[in-house]
Amino acid sequence: TGTYSAEIRAIGYSPVRQVVNVMPDDGATLDVKLDNAAKLDTIRIMAKRGTLGLARFDQARRATGLGWAITPEQLDRDQPLRMADMFRLIPGIRVIPGLFGDQILMRGAVTNAFCTPQVWIDGVPAMGDAPLDLLLTPEQVVGAIAYTSVVSTPAQYSTPLGGCGTILLFTGDRQAAKRK
Repeated sequence: TGTYSAEIRAIGYSPVRQVVNVMPDDGATLDVKLDNAAKLDTIRIMAKRGTLGLARFDQARRATGLGWAITPEQLDRDQPLRMADMFRLIPGIRVIPGLFGDQILMRGAVTNAFCTPQVWIDGVPAMGDAPLDLLLTPEQVVGAIAYTSVVSTPAQYSTPLGGCGTILLFTGDRQAAKRK
């Protein structure tokens, strides 16, 4: 017997606390109505690939000023036909014809001979030394940064075997990025 506080909970409902008086030899009952808990709208985060690649390019370009940046404006102005055309005028880069596309070479740090740089596409290292023309087209690129020496390459893009420079490529839709 006595006065008690009862708390009723169920997943998806707001909790209810109610006072119950229990008398001797009384089969006390408690009728409770639970209300639905407040529901939040679904949260959707959306980004267009073109604008995301451009944002990553801008962030990487601001992080260090030691690389040669190729901006969306330059790409629109120059209209490169092949990927290697983007890098032809950068000092320290040599473009040579290859069987499956032009090969991009940079002077190595150890032997001073030309070697294939490490390529990163949207923050992921590209495997092997395939010509860039087999990986992407210039229309898919919103920006690029070429680090022509190991010393100028940011630590997060350095590789243990890297004796060459690094090329960062950022993909997306340049036209969509310009509309934002």
